[in-house]
Amino acid sequence: MLGYTADAIHEMSAVGLDNLIHPDGLNLVSDHYQRFATLRSNDVMMTNYRMKRADGAWCWLHSQETPLLAAIDGFPLQILGSVRLLPHLLACSPED
Repeated sequence: MLGYTADAIHEMSAVGLDNLIHPDGLNLVSDHYQRFATLRSNDVMMTNYRMKRADGAWCWLHSQETPLLAAIDGFPLQILGSVRLLPHLLACSPED
């Protein structure tokens, strides 16, 4: 999707992966993942953010997640998610 090989992604540390998120969206993405703990069955979380492609361009992505498996107290143990490019809404840009 962003042009990175599976090996390149595997070799990146968590910090390396965070560096792919546009600086303007770091807090948004961090807050998004912290809200996972509050998800309950049938909840759907969505957010849009920019990530850096392998060629250096920034692209907008749409992320959507929902609990797949929860503990007895409702805490999500597994989350099913999908991410898609938003080329029809927001163009990729070399610098942003």
